[in-house]
Amino acid sequence: MNMQFDDIYQRFGGLIKKHRRGMCMTQDELATKVNLSRASIANIESGRQKILLHQVYVFAKFLNMKPTDLLPKTDIFEQSHHSPKLKTKKDKAWVSAIMKQAENA
Repeated sequence: MNMQFDDIYQRFGGLIKKHRRGMCMTQDELATKVNLSRASIANIESGRQKILLHQVYVFAKFLNMKPTDLLPKTDIFEQSHHSPKLKTKKDKAWVSAIMKQAENA
């Protein structure tokens, strides 16, 4: 996976972990509910394992959340009255790389 996306998966995993712990649920309990191994849950929570889109919905269901609440917030955009503007050159390069990958998919 591209290093530019690692932060997204780490943030996503952190949200899973936070909400799982908030429900006093073990990794093993969540793994059973979402039909994954405990090791997969540990890897997802650390951002090492990527998930499929439909799995966001499965996690949301068992964590009593909306799927959109599991999507990491990003601060790469500066809000303005007209349209969002990228804050840094690094952020612009990141978005450009995402767009290029989407075009090649």
